[in-house]
Amino acid sequence: MKMLQLLKKIVLELGELKYAWLTSFNISPSFVEGYILPVLAGVDEKPRTIRDFEIIQKRLTDSSIDVRFFCDFRVAELNEGKKTAVPFHLLSSSVFGPGFKYGVFHPKVILLQNRQNLTYLITGSANLTTGGWAHNRECVFADIIRSERNAEKIETFFHNLFDECNEVFPPDFQIRVAETEEDEWLFHSSITDSGDQISSFLDSLLEQRSRLLYIWSPYFAEDLPAILDSHIKPRMAKNAEITIIPDLQEKRIRIAEDTESSRYLAGNNDVHISQFNYPKDRSIDYRMTHAKFWCTESTSAIGSWNLTKSGVGLSPGEGNNVEAGVLVRLRDAFFKGIEKGIKTVDDVEFMSKDEIENDKPDLTVVNDFLRIRVEYDWQKRRYTINLGQNIPPDGFLIRLPDVVDSLPLNLKSITISNYEPERLLRDHLYFIERNGETIQSGVIVEINLTQRSVWKFNSLNELLYSYIINNTSDSTEKHSLAYGKRIDKSPEVEEYVSPLPADFQLSYFSVFRAFDNLRQNIEEAMDSYKQNPEILLGYIQSYPGSLMEISRKLKDDFIHNEKRTNVSQVFRWFLYQEMNSLIDEVVKFLRKDKRTDQDFIDFLLGMKLTLPGISDDERVQKYLHYIKKNCNYAD
Repeated sequence: MKMLQLLKKIVLELGELKYAWLTSFNISPSFVEGYILPVLAGVDEKPRTIRDFEIIQKRLTDSSIDVRFFCDFRVAELNEGKKTAVPFHLLSSSVFGPGFKYGVFHPKVILLQNRQNLTYLITGSANLTTGGWAHNRECVFADIIRSERNAEKIETFFHNLFDECNEVFPPDFQIRVAETEEDEWLFHSSITDSGDQISSFLDSLLEQRSRLLYIWSPYFAEDLPAILDSHIKPRMAKNAEITIIPDLQEKRIRIAEDTESSRYLAGNNDVHISQFNYPKDRSIDYRMTHAKFWCTESTSAIGSWNLTKSGVGLSPGEGNNVEAGVLVRLRDAFFKGIEKGIKTVDDVEFMSKDEIENDKPDLTVVNDFLRIRVEYDWQKRRYTINLGQNIPPDGFLIRLPDVVDSLPLNLKSITISNYEPERLLRDHLYFIERNGETIQSGVIVEINLTQRSVWKFNSLNELLYSYIINNTSDSTEKHSLAYGKRIDKSPEVEEYVSPLPADFQLSYFSVFRAFDNLRQNIEEAMDSYKQNPEILLGYIQSYPGSLMEISRKLKDDFIHNEKRTNVSQVFRWFLYQEMNSLIDEVVKFLRKDKRTDQDFIDFLLGMKLTLPGISDDERVQKYLHYIKKNCNYAD
């Protein structure tokens, strides 16, 4: 994959990344998570197991790289599933203005920025799919952003995307530019350039009134003569010549036979259909030529523009696409190389109307109200569903991971707390239902990922032993996945090897030692809470060995597991008291903090365990009272 090698080279050059934002028309989750995310995370091997994907996610979260993908909401290939919590933002072109209502979100733009604000732009024709990055013939441009002009345009482009996704644009975002250097290229998109959007792309490309124009495009307007004769030729010199380099399938072009366009091309002396002498590509005889490349004697356009009305901003009314790319000043030698590679195609054939129709992507129009935002906050442990003003009629429901019943979509904003999500760890999608049928799926935006509780100890013994030796490293090699029993049996999950010594036995000493070390860790986290609250929250709910995990394991191992019924009631009493007293200490601390809401306090109190009954003997009760008082145990 040449595109992937280019990405690796740029990431290596930039070093520690801060932002990685990628846009596409359609997107393949299996491709971007299997190939692109490992490069951004600095992982050499292709992920194969669930553990591998979670290691990548952890690296991205720990390094605080803001990675996100944007694509058209109608063609995201969500049937592939999604294995990471990296956000996919599904967009409709209609949100960018009335002129784009029936168009598509079509740009292929990648922004990579390091910690020193040095920023690369990659753009071209390749979608974020295996076809785009491995199989097709694509056109790509990559360069450092050097000029203030391009920095402003590119920042505006992404700012618009963030706004339409209801995302907060990073307030510290800044592209470092050179003080004197100008780029030899200009970023251009249909949602950033002021003035008349209808003609801005063609005006910018053809401002020199060129005599020659070469156009690589796999797709064409049904009324191609109108575009060429009414909009392109008038912007060119007299006696201009236009050469179209299409994607040819057995010498057949994607224009319907026996139409005005096919007759126009067959009989026009100043519009030619040609091929380009591509270098031999491996051993593959046929590759789709998906490139969108426009080239005059002085300027080229590399981006997402097909030779269609919607592609170049000429669609009447509301049918224009959101497009983007760069205009590059050409050197004579480059243009002569292009000319030299062009060869005439004889006996071009056209496709049938049925073939043209079947070749189009399925862009079934979905009602605007289904463009909703579903968010899960791992810190607050709650879902938020925002519909804005687009509340649907009765009967529409949304199904969420770990939420038992589907919820009616009848409010502008819906909030539901869920403190123990397991399915969400692996199922990152929501589903819209009506009349018992799923009519649309979407991606849940997960935030505060540092509080995402993915890793756990394999047993209570392992957990307590880690605190005894004071080694609670969150290294993924020492923990199993917190996905629940069903997925732990999946062949995709690697065998987990327990680090617990074979002769370790749970005892009074081990319990007291483990909880004493845990208490010290939590008290240190309380001391630094104002500066870094995530550490204390981690010990409460997301770190391996958290209070939440201990509570679960105690309930499972001692209440629901009959194999442990031989454990004495007295031992349980001390174990539960150690746990409950620590929870009380945390609750007391958090109640003083105004940022803590009552739902979270109630969640913490719900982790406490019911004490086992012990003898009513007066001497025993007197002794227990002494223990409670001196150990700060709860009543």
